[in-house]
Amino acid sequence: MPLRSATAKRRSGTHDSQAPLHGHDTWLCNILIYHIRLPSEMLNDTVCHSSISRMQPRMQNSLSHLAYLALEYAIVTLALKPGSLVTEKQLIEVAEHGRTPVREAIQKLAWQGLIHVRPRVGLQIAEIRREDHQYVMQVRRELEPIAAALAATHADQQQREQLEECARLMTECAVTGNLPGFFAADKAFDEILEAACPNNFITTALATVQTHARRLWYSTGTHDRMGLAITMHVQAIEAIRGGDAKAAETAMASLIDYLSGA
Repeated sequence: MPLRSATAKRRSGTHDSQAPLHGHDTWLCNILIYHIRLPSEMLNDTVCHSSISRMQPRMQNSLSHLAYLALEYAIVTLALKPGSLVTEKQLIEVAEHGRTPVREAIQKLAWQGLIHVRPRVGLQIAEIRREDHQYVMQVRRELEPIAAALAATHADQQQREQLEECARLMTECAVTGNLPGFFAADKAFDEILEAACPNNFITTALATVQTHARRLWYSTGTHDRMGLAITMHVQAIEAIRGGDAKAAETAMASLIDYLSGA
């Protein structure tokens, strides 16, 4: 679905932050359009008809979540620079959503530690601190292998099909060197993992550090390690999709160990 069409829908449609999206505004299409702003020519038949037709809007598709995806991506890719002061109006322009969805997105980003609400100052994008990488990966190393094992056991058929699409998109990104596309697929993987893992205490803790981890990776410029990282992501995804809890736990632990040294 072309980006202009999606943008026009948002501007002409309801501004209710919980309004459902229908038709081709399905889960993966939302990730691609709202999370990385892919140009319409990249939303080809392979993506729209092969991927999207099999991936229904099972997860969060509210306008507030789409606003969150847009702002989260802008923060992850440093378009919203660490430490910078921003206004609500600026974030509305970045997200291309109304005030209510953006305010709800800001609340989530503040809870995740990506935006600080400063009294009498305004909104500030969180700084990147030297010790952040160590602390983020410490949490992921303990929790993400457990989440992968649980997801391998509890994922339903639709989630397993979504995982297959994520793996395919990541593999394509490795071939083309498409880092933004990989980040979008990685975000999609995180959301599938969150939906499939029955332990909400684990997924709540992971939701924050996974986004911080992507921003840290982007900030380091170590994009030459993308190929092996994607291969290891796909290995973890395939283990989860195959229902092998032990293999999923092992593959995820290996991935986090690799990323910890990146």
